[in-house]
Amino acid sequence: MKSISIVVPIFNMEAYLRKCLDSLYAQVDDTMEVILVNDGSTDFSPQICAEYIKQYPDTIYINLKVG
Repeated sequence: MKSISIVVPIFNMEAYLRKCLDSLYAQVDDTMEVILVNDGSTDFSPQICAEYIKQYPDTIYINLKVG
């Protein structure tokens, strides 16, 4: 069990998401988990999340569908 959970809310953050996740993963260690919560983005944010999930398979991804 991880002792620290970092939750990243995502909604149409394509322009900033890579910079945010690069910075975050540079600081993450084995005691931390990253949870990405996508709240129905209509841009390329889900695809960017998929790239990071492939690179960091311990990442938890939650995709909330609107409507």
